[in-house]
Amino acid sequence: MAQAQVSSIVICDENKFPVGILTDKDLRTRVLAAGISPENPVSQVMTSPVITRNKQDGFSNLYLTMIRHRLHHLVLTEDGSDQSAVCGIISDHDVFLSMGNSPAVLIHALMNTLEVVEMRKIRDRAEQMLGYYLENEVSMEFVASVMTEINDVIIRQALEIVKDQLKAVYPEMMGIRFCFLSMGSEGRAEQLLRTDLDNAILYEDVAQNLKSRAVEYFQKLGEGVVEVLLACGFDPCPGKIMASNPEWVQPLTVWKSYFTEWILHPSPEALMKVSIFF
Repeated sequence: MAQAQVSSIVICDENKFPVGILTDKDLRTRVLAAGISPENPVSQVMTSPVITRNKQDGFSNLYLTMIRHRLHHLVLTEDGSDQSAVCGIISDHDVFLSMGNSPAVLIHALMNTLEVVEMRKIRDRAEQMLGYYLENEVSMEFVASVMTEINDVIIRQALEIVKDQLKAVYPEMMGIRFCFLSMGSEGRAEQLLRTDLDNAILYEDVAQNLKSRAVEYFQKLGEGVVEVLLACGFDPCPGKIMASNPEWVQPLTVWKSYFTEWILHPSPEALMKVSIFF
């Protein structure tokens, strides 16, 4: 396995029929952790009998088999049974790459499209990937990180789409620094499903002669981004804590005044906003 740089190996009988499979996880848990001597026969630690499928099967069938049986590796034989010769082995990594549902493939696809319909399709595929991760008890920290990265890329692409639409009308705004703020589960990097949006925009204070233009520009930017996110399957915030709400699209000075007011005058409404924004 080390020499061939593979994570599993199939054990066969004299007819090349599969009788067992040994994976790197088996070596860790059944040999190293258990303190078993490497001199012992492989039959003591291999998984047997082997679940097999036909080499002609479609990916959907292979994928469902692997999920159903909690398999990370699936043996392929000539006729699909363990009474025929082994002709290959496929891993969950291979299946996901072939289906285009690995995180790297999805993120790459998102970064290379500014079509909202295509972004929605990719985010739908991410939800399928999420189901696979949860089904196979993948580390929640890893799952949340992957889904957060996918959501962040969608937001960045949405910003690019809307900025491109507005640049001809507001050329003087292209150099103004701003921050698109994500709150709630997305802000905590905990959002898995497409729950309701909680976001806002903070932009730098501008000269007096640009203030009205900045208000117009950033409100349209916020409205456009929220529109794209809704088209990608996210839900609107019932409390309207979104970048489409003018109250939450403000320059730095106003944001400072918001925070100061919430801290110095902690009314019930202020406490609610503190719990959202802080």
